[in-house]
Amino acid sequence: MDELELLLQEIAENLEYRRLEFTKLRRMVLNYVGKPLEPTAVRMGIPMIYAEWEGYVREVCQLYLEHVESAVDYCKELKPALLGYLWTPVLRPLTGGLNSERKKILAETILSCLEGSVSFSDTEKAIETKSNLNYEF
Repeated sequence: MDELELLLQEIAENLEYRRLEFTKLRRMVLNYVGKPLEPTAVRMGIPMIYAEWEGYVREVCQLYLEHVESAVDYCKELKPALLGYLWTPVLRPLTGGLNSERKKILAETILSCLEGSVSFSDTEKAIETKSNLNYEF
């Protein structure tokens, strides 16, 4: 099995696991239909749905980044959006403005990375979704 097929299999298995969790949640909520705790069961299910979906997106994105890292030889082969994401650890300190020193660092990074291999930092592989789950009771 080649690397791409393995990636697709891992994504499919992850999706199947999430579907099973959604099915269990649905069955639990259906057990309370027409009972006094029905609204509570539904409200309890909302963060669980969110968590399952967020977990799926996070894991699939991480799998994809690892696939890109192993499949792409040179940074110049990446699309600009992914290349910008790859450079996040270098670009993050530049958000305070681009003075001449920061411009130099950026230019050096670009020039040195064009022939460099693709390697995401561990912090960038750990997809941060910054959970924003809020709902009113």
